[in-house]
Amino acid sequence: MLKVFKMVYLSLIFVLTIQWVAAQKKKVIELLHANILEYEKKEGADVKKLIGDVALKHLDVIMNCDSAYLYGDENRLEAYHNIHINKNDSVHIYGEKLDYDGNNRYATIHKSVKMESHDFLLFCEELHYDMQAGRAHYSTGAIIEDKSDRSILHSVIGYYFVSPGTFFFKEKVRLVHPDYVITTDTLKYDPAGKISWFLGPTEITSDTTFITCRNGWYDSKNDIAMFKDDAGIRSGHRWLKADSIYYLRTTGNGEAFRHIEYTDTSDDIVIRGNYGRYNNNFATSVVTDSTLLIMAFGSDSLFLHGDTLRAIEDSVTGEKTFYCYYRVRFYKPDLQGICDSVVYSESDSAIRLFKNPILWSDEHQLTGDFIRIKMFGGEIRNMWMEQNAFISSQVVLLDSAGADSVGYNQIQGKNMTGYFTDNHLSKIDVKGNGKTVYYVQDEKDKFIGINKSECSNMIILVAVNDSAADGNTRQKIDKITFLDKPEAILYPVNEPKPDDLQLRKFVWEGEKRPLSREDVFRSK
Repeated sequence: MLKVFKMVYLSLIFVLTIQWVAAQKKKVIELLHANILEYEKKEGADVKKLIGDVALKHLDVIMNCDSAYLYGDENRLEAYHNIHINKNDSVHIYGEKLDYDGNNRYATIHKSVKMESHDFLLFCEELHYDMQAGRAHYSTGAIIEDKSDRSILHSVIGYYFVSPGTFFFKEKVRLVHPDYVITTDTLKYDPAGKISWFLGPTEITSDTTFITCRNGWYDSKNDIAMFKDDAGIRSGHRWLKADSIYYLRTTGNGEAFRHIEYTDTSDDIVIRGNYGRYNNNFATSVVTDSTLLIMAFGSDSLFLHGDTLRAIEDSVTGEKTFYCYYRVRFYKPDLQGICDSVVYSESDSAIRLFKNPILWSDEHQLTGDFIRIKMFGGEIRNMWMEQNAFISSQVVLLDSAGADSVGYNQIQGKNMTGYFTDNHLSKIDVKGNGKTVYYVQDEKDKFIGINKSECSNMIILVAVNDSAADGNTRQKIDKITFLDKPEAILYPVNEPKPDDLQLRKFVWEGEKRPLSREDVFRSK
């Protein structure tokens, strides 16, 4: 029994030894052809010197050259001139000198190196190719040409991963495509999929756009891109910035996320928000979440906020129309307002306010079912209040003892047209169902009575008083012209009843007035 066991054991050792020897033979560099074969001592080792049409094989790699030294004991190779490495017919490498370590399957190719695959050509002066790991790299600069679109890439350092066939570039990376140029610090690139990943500060320049980001990717085959970390896209006089920007070129659709800021220098317009959608083909965009529209009017700017802002650009004139809706509030030093929705059109420089609009200009509060404001040269020129038009203003009354009380001038009508001079209300035309309550002053600006009148149509002139005691500009009703038969009563200041001092539709909404650019975000 023991004898049988020893025989089985020795047979197993013999088989394993044969397999190991066979495996070792497979790893030895094989000589396939050479015109001349010589033996000599080199660096103290027995070396085969190969001359003329040299061909060698190691596993799945064929190596050709003009001459070579083959170190059999060390299983390594030094080859010279017209180097050609063919790995499984998927990668071809050319150069003038080759150092190859068969044990580690590691090749270093020198001088006028060219690496070629189905998708690209690579040119450099020194290339390291770790066939065991499936990775090639260079560190002295290289040029890579994409065969399909003829784009050219330059970088100081680069790695090529045979599987999955991607590049990783570092330092002074520059990709020149027929349609754009990418400059970055770090780039990952898939020649087969035509996808570029940006892993550092990046600039992308084309004939029409300039893009910046610190992270992101671009799929040039499908024209899809995502730019992240301080992303920005500039096209002509337009500049879009956001934490991240997604764009599908085939449809023209894009999205922007967080800290959005869109600037149009031609119109002096800035739009901010935290989420946006846009379409370049139809020149439309929508911004939501903390939306803010900033428009320059002369020396001032208007700050407008609402739940949603939509912009549409006319494809012929390039003029834009802005729609802002739900809980709209806006502030301009000489004009403030709230409403449910507002439309601003560049074509006629008109602002239209819908659903419960309230405006404040100086001390005046203006309301109506619908209000339209005409701007020109950054100034308010006209204002139309349609259906249930109402203008009111607060006045402070001082009695003989110096105590003050508050009253309200009021003008009511079916429709009104307001005219402005230097952004101050100067004239009001009342059309239909006109009614007024206003405090009459004498020549020394002392209140002497309260006038209550009714007249279907009237013209009211408003005067500006720049000599108020507190130094602020004040306005007062200077003259009322009744165009039809009026009914009017002048009450002494202390005589009328409270009901006589207010028109039926009077409501003072001063607490809702936006007081600053920041106050447009007030929710209540």
